[in-house]
Amino acid sequence: MHSSRFPLTFLLLFFFGLQLKAYELKPVIIQLYYGEQPDTAGFNLVDKLPEFFYSNIKDGKVNLYDSPSKKIKITFDALQQIEQSNKSKASKIKTLFVHELWTLKKNKLDFFPVGITLSDFNEKGEVISYGYIDLEEAFPMLHSNQITTNANGPAYLSYWDALKSHRYYYHIIQFGKQTVRNKAEGEKIKESNLQKGFKTLPAVEFPKSKLITYRVENTSENTEQNKILIHKLELVFQNHPNLFDSCGLPASFAQNATPVEAILIKEVWGEKDGFFEYTPISVTAFFSGGKTCELKFDGIDFTDFKIFENDITSKLFNLTIISINGQPIKPADSPAYIFGMRSNEISWTQLTTYVNQKTK
Repeated sequence: MHSSRFPLTFLLLFFFGLQLKAYELKPVIIQLYYGEQPDTAGFNLVDKLPEFFYSNIKDGKVNLYDSPSKKIKITFDALQQIEQSNKSKASKIKTLFVHELWTLKKNKLDFFPVGITLSDFNEKGEVISYGYIDLEEAFPMLHSNQITTNANGPAYLSYWDALKSHRYYYHIIQFGKQTVRNKAEGEKIKESNLQKGFKTLPAVEFPKSKLITYRVENTSENTEQNKILIHKLELVFQNHPNLFDSCGLPASFAQNATPVEAILIKEVWGEKDGFFEYTPISVTAFFSGGKTCELKFDGIDFTDFKIFENDITSKLFNLTIISINGQPIKPADSPAYIFGMRSNEISWTQLTTYVNQKTK
């Protein structure tokens, strides 16, 4: 009799034990350090978010409070006084506190950010608290503005999605009513909540897209295709001299336009349904003598300009990538980045790792 009951009793205890793990809207405070954020995250919240908030606090678009209780509103003038007294800058901090609500149900873990505490350390190593930002109030700004990403991130990522993604390194300093005393204790909480098969929801997927800026030269060292491509843009300017008006160049320049020495192209490279796509955004012509003219592809319907746009997407010319998203690229690394993006075997969130290994 006893042997037959034991398995059932054990299963019941196991079942209720799992249920005890579940929780809803548990308040959690995590801490991020600037120097601990890996390149593979695609962005650095501690670098970009305080600067973003600072600008919007100054413009009156984001409110700053003394604490999560929001009893006292801190004006921008008061914030500057805190900066001056501590010889610091709230837009350039080394650490960031994110207040979140965690919910674990049926092995599904959801993180919901509700607030940000801007803080730093003064010269004596003492904590400076600049104030608290309610993310529900700031949501419209976070949702409608893009954070700068490096070569591992997507072309466009909102501040809100960056926060929600949890693609950053952090320390847990408070978990519910439990104050976490040290890093080891926080890592144990992480392990028990994040590394036992729990699925995090909603997952913020990084789309396969990169904002690429590249240069095409018109010199004797480059291919004939480069010269043909640039000559087609020269013809566009000759056929439509009014385009110089949009660049602030005088009419006399249109009459005596000098040759185009190089062009700079911005476009989004992406992958959709297994196919590589190029979406041109703008082209900047560099004329002899130092003059430049930028044209947007959206809004110009001239047939010869559309043909030029089509030729750009063919990629039958030599190009040198100079930046991916917000990250400058060394000319020597350009071929490796191009190969990495075109390869099906290299993750687009691991491009810098691949290139660093390739160019060692």
